[in-house]
Amino acid sequence: NDTEYYLVAKATIEAGWKLYGQNIPPNGPIPTTFEFEKNADFELVGKTEESTPILKHDKVFNMEISYFHNQAVFKQHIKLL
Repeated sequence: NDTEYYLVAKATIEAGWKLYGQNIPPNGPIPTTFEFEKNADFELVGKTEESTPILKHDKVFNMEISYFHNQAVFKQHIKLL
């Protein structure tokens, strides 16, 4: 509608690399995070969403970890004030 939008960030990931998801267990790798500066023009609605990650046991961290290969899409719902 005229007052609500999605901010979309699309990551292109080089072959041989991975990008970790936002929800990583404690003592795991550094998760992908987003920080939005406060602004009087809009407010955040909910948390940043992510495309469906791969969920696999990681031998190095000895835990289930979510990550992306090739591409990832993140969306943040906002509302204009």
